[in-house]
Amino acid sequence: MNKNDKLLRSGILLFLSVLAACGGGDDAGSKAAAAKFPPCRENLLEHVRQPSRLEVLNECTSISGTVREVSDNQQDRGYLLRVEPDPEYTGLLVPINNGLLAVEVTPVDRPALDEPIVGQHAWFYGALVVDQSRGRWVGLHPTWLIAALNVAVTTSDAVVVGDALSIEVAVTSVAEGVTAQTSEAELFLEVFDSQGRATRWENGRTNTSGTASFEFATLDTAGDYTLKVFASKDRQRGFGEAAFTVKRR
Repeated sequence: MNKNDKLLRSGILLFLSVLAACGGGDDAGSKAAAAKFPPCRENLLEHVRQPSRLEVLNECTSISGTVREVSDNQQDRGYLLRVEPDPEYTGLLVPINNGLLAVEVTPVDRPALDEPIVGQHAWFYGALVVDQSRGRWVGLHPTWLIAALNVAVTTSDAVVVGDALSIEVAVTSVAEGVTAQTSEAELFLEVFDSQGRATRWENGRTNTSGTASFEFATLDTAGDYTLKVFASKDRQRGFGEAAFTVKRR
């Protein structure tokens, strides 16, 4: 590794370490440094063509941004997106990226992912790599989840044992800077305790305004919980979460 390569790697890793140090449940930087959903892959480069060309910087990364280019990869029948990252992720780019992050999807993952269109905003989950065969540009490869739906979850910070938890969910998408409500999106809600065990679940769908209301009755065990909400429509998907506490009387 020459001096320039060392500077490139150290600069990106420094950027990731700064993101990882950021606090707050809604901080996008912390999500970029270590995505919690979906989990990382054990055999990360199993379906990647010529994996030796990739230098893995972070095995499980998420970034958000707007799709600016979409093209098929004729070599392996996957596809390549060029994504303009949101401002908090521009530090991942190097000059050869020309302002766009490369997001590559393998043929194995392609059938399960909805291919976003130019101008669409989304979250992208995959491995952060340096591609030595493309002039050492930085990108996500492989990419195993693209989430184009935004899921906002609103609930109380705390409820008392025995009381009901009211939940409001709103699902939207963004294209060309315009936000639109997502009606008839399928929803799955699941509550996890502090040990990561699922304790309650519910399903439903959004109405014509892109919203839905739920109520979890009789929460009877005190503790800290996380509510995760997964949304899907027409192969597009997204997720959101909210933390709450059940208190003793």
